Amino acid sequence: MRCAVCLGWLMVVAILATGCGSPQATLTGKITLDNRPVVDGQIRLEGNEADAASIKDGAYEIKMPPGEYKVQINASIKTGERPAYAGDPNSPKIDITESIIPLKYNVNTELKVDLKAGPNQHDFNLVSDVPAEQ
Repeated sequence: MRCAVCLGWLMVVAILATGCGSPQATLTGKITLDNRPVVDGQIRLEGNEADAASIKDGAYEIKMPPGEYKVQINASIKTGERPAYAGDPNSPKIDITESIIPLKYNVNTELKVDLKAGPNQHDFNLVSDVPAEQ
């Protein structure tokens, strides 16, 4: 009986230990839109795994396993307020926001990054969509 219990614990330790040795990559950098830092937003990496991190004052940091990832960047600005409950004069207000990042950097992303184990640095210098001249 003792051997069975010891063998069981040994198997649990072995299973837990296998995940501990997997390499990680840390991606850091700056994100600008039209040469100005993205003040508040989100960066999302999608590949074999997916995760997201906050963008604060143009800087971000995200940890992922090494590999190639599609990158999506989102940020919005407040453009107004509206009542949470239409017709209720005592309704709390909720923000009306508008995305400031062009679709080619999020929904239809063209951005990619290839992460190696350890520290990685990549800045994203985004450009607003400019309407075509008529």
